[in-house]
Amino acid sequence: MAKWEYKSLEFSIEPRKGFLGVYKLNLSKFDEEMNQIGEEGWELVNTLTTSDGRGTTTQIVVFQKVKQKVKILINRSTLTGCFIIFN
Repeated sequence: MAKWEYKSLEFSIEPRKGFLGVYKLNLSKFDEEMNQIGEEGWELVNTLTTSDGRGTTTQIVVFQKVKQKVKILINRSTLTGCFIIFN
């Protein structure tokens, strides 16, 4: 049976001066972080946005998962036992 590990990341959306006080996500920073953790084997599961109560999105929360790596160590001298280590 697969074992999973989960990670949550928060990305703030910064207000920008302009018409109606527009908020904008720094996409280059977002992409950089997502690509970095993707290289580590994390898979995007879902996203959630939060608002300031007036309908303006102020934050994105990203949920990701990765399979736990399993190492099996066998005692070669007796071949009677093994240890399972989750990383």
